[in-house]
Amino acid sequence: MTEFEYLAVLVSIVLGLGVTHLLAGVGRMIHRREVDTIDPLHAMWTASTFWVLILNWWVFFQAQSFDTWSFELFIVVILWSVSYFMLAMILFPPDLKDGEAYGQIFEKNRKWFLSIFVVASLVDVLLTSMRGDLFDPPAYLPFVLHFVGLGLLGIFVFDVRLNEGDFTTSVLGLNGSYSFSPRVYLQANIQYNDDTEDMGTNIRFGWLDTAGTGLLISYNDAEHLGDLLTTGFGRGPRARQLVIKYSKLLEFSR
Repeated sequence: MTEFEYLAVLVSIVLGLGVTHLLAGVGRMIHRREVDTIDPLHAMWTASTFWVLILNWWVFFQAQSFDTWSFELFIVVILWSVSYFMLAMILFPPDLKDGEAYGQIFEKNRKWFLSIFVVASLVDVLLTSMRGDLFDPPAYLPFVLHFVGLGLLGIFVFDVRLNEGDFTTSVLGLNGSYSFSPRVYLQANIQYNDDTEDMGTNIRFGWLDTAGTGLLISYNDAEHLGDLLTTGFGRGPRARQLVIKYSKLLEFSR
């Protein structure tokens, strides 16, 4: 057994326990849906955490490229895997009692969740740097650091305190991008605001030509998830838009 295989057993157990805990929590949430309403913000964080756990479990296979393993590297890998496991535990506390709404639980533990999320992202950057792939691909570092910035904003900025009382507004955004080739890409953005109970979706497909010209297809959707009694608006779509744009650069002189 190699050093990587020996360590991969422990990492797989930790990440696997995180996935198992999330799935058990989702099953309980579905079972209790008539007692405790499913909170969209909590559900989106659950889905994104599940995806990150599965993705990092797969990405960890790249760690076999390490020629030698040190105790410092071992600690970084353990901290990396444990931090993602803790995200799953905070989303679904083991001592969850009947009558505790998932949205209220998340708001109570929001700063702890986002703090561990920031730590996990920074440890991921450290582990990637130790692997020598910090700038491969070039978009990796700014992509992860922008999540760090959003997490810090969620910790320190989005608490508004007024004389009339305190309230918290949480905005969750998920971004994804896939490049089929240097000129063909697909991007998606989903954002949810738990104050207005609105969810916005943007999907973009681009087939670029020279000088930024080419085909661009964009779909925008705004959906209201609240009800008429609580928000003053009926549940349903608020706006939908499909934009298809093609641009071509013409040369009239040589």
